[in-house]
Amino acid sequence: MRLSWLAIPLLAVCSVTASAEGTWPPLPKTGFVAGRAATQADVNSGSAGFAISGNGVVGSPLSITIPQYAYFNDNGTMVPVVLIQAEAAQGKQLAAGKKADGSIVVGFLSDFTLLGTQPPPNNSSKRTR
Repeated sequence: MRLSWLAIPLLAVCSVTASAEGTWPPLPKTGFVAGRAATQADVNSGSAGFAISGNGVVGSPLSITIPQYAYFNDNGTMVPVVLIQAEAAQGKQLAAGKKADGSIVVGFLSDFTLLGTQPPPNNSSKRTR
């Protein structure tokens, strides 16, 4: 399986940024991939965090609501994101979320806590134990 644009080191994602207002943004009407596998063009446009292709393997969309609010677990820090993609391939479930600063985090679906389509009370990052 080849993950275009995604390398294993990217699963350990960079710094935490919360919005200055402390509130969640409205869910986007565009800029995400739902109901189909992402393409390299989606990655290039910022609508997806990865494209699964190669050796006859193509990702398949997971049956979850996209977009939706979520937290990404970055080594114990819960980073607020908007989930923009979720796919499965070869028994793995991967997802991508967009942070308030526009950067994209990619990880296993189990690294994300899905919060639904209603804005949570605030989006400040928090530590877990």
